[in-house]
Amino acid sequence: MAEKIVAINAYRPKVKLIKRARVKEVVQQIAKGSTIHEGEMSLALQQLREAVIYMLQGGRSVTLEGLGTFTPQIRLDGTFGVSLKPDKAITGELNKDNGFIGDIVNRDNIGKTPDELVTLWNEEHPDDLVTP
Repeated sequence: MAEKIVAINAYRPKVKLIKRARVKEVVQQIAKGSTIHEGEMSLALQQLREAVIYMLQGGRSVTLEGLGTFTPQIRLDGTFGVSLKPDKAITGELNKDNGFIGDIVNRDNIGKTPDELVTLWNEEHPDDLVTP
């Protein structure tokens, strides 16, 4: 018997990720659309990183309008992490008509409920049904 989460994960829509963009590529993209040279942009990003770390170390959240808010977090074991809440403009751009131009796996299942995804699983896996 399959677990419900396995069935949902198998059939839910997912973004098909491709090669990760690294800092060098981001710097090149920014430099292409501005008068800032790649070296200057690279240095500016390094300085931005250092400034964000400094603020976080002091217990401050950092909001970079247009990008998002970084907030320091502490785990039960005492180690620190950082949460990032993207700026609404970023998700807004992705959600515009034709805003996302990448590939989506299981695109046909957009809008289906978890129960409908379980039904798909059960139809295609009669020997490993999800039951309530």
